[in-house]
Amino acid sequence: FSAALAPDAPDPQGTCQARLLDASDATLYEHAFTPIQGMAEGSQENAWQSFQLLLPDSPQMKRLVIACNGTEVISRAASAHAPQVTLLSPNGGETWGEGTQTVRWQASDADGDDLTFLLQYSLDNGATWTSLATGLTGDSYEVDSGLIPGSDSVLFKVIASDGMLSAEDVSDAPMTIARHAPTVRILSPTDGRWYTPGQTAVFDGEALDLEDENLPDDAYHWTSDLDGDLGDGPSIAVDNLSPGYHTITLTVTDSDGMSGSASIQVFVGNELPLRSYMPFVTAP
Repeated sequence: FSAALAPDAPDPQGTCQARLLDASDATLYEHAFTPIQGMAEGSQENAWQSFQLLLPDSPQMKRLVIACNGTEVISRAASAHAPQVTLLSPNGGETWGEGTQTVRWQASDADGDDLTFLLQYSLDNGATWTSLATGLTGDSYEVDSGLIPGSDSVLFKVIASDGMLSAEDVSDAPMTIARHAPTVRILSPTDGRWYTPGQTAVFDGEALDLEDENLPDDAYHWTSDLDGDLGDGPSIAVDNLSPGYHTITLTVTDSDGMSGSASIQVFVGNELPLRSYMPFVTAP
């Protein structure tokens, strides 16, 4: 894939070289690098090597060669034509709520090359882009919109590559992804915890909000169905819970006014009450 980014800095100690060649096999650019070594499961030997490079684009480039320790291991020739791709949907004006949504595109290659696709999205009308999926081979991709921050300036981009040449298409206009309530979890105590009267109970919770990078302490609010408000913050300590069973709820509200919550039950008393159960008897 090609991208409007600065090339990577070469590694002077690199064991491999990437060379961009012109039509006469003259070197246009050479980049030294060291691939990442990996081992197969259960093996002590290197089973694979991987690398990812940003190289300068050149209209004179006709071939890419990767050589390691003086031996050519990969050679890829540029085809005569770049692929063509069109983003079909979403293409502007749509609104996505929670759930699975589908991005669709159509593509072709005059040389008959196999194509792979990179799918990206922008939350700021194209100022910055985030990769959603790469190495795609079909003409659609299912997206869980609950994993993308909400925004009313969302664009999608699909980039098609034949291995050397690429083409891209972007949504014609922005769309909207609904904002999300925080996801809340009570870390401690565990559900069903028993406290004696006057014992300090420490409640710890956490929340994840896709739109708010950092939630302030006053976004967290703890309550008891017996005692009412307990306090604010991700962690609070309470030493005056009333005797009895309490449903403790942590509610977190983000900057959009959307709230999520989680609850546990605790018991306060000198001893746990005995609970008797009567079996149901069915007549024959």
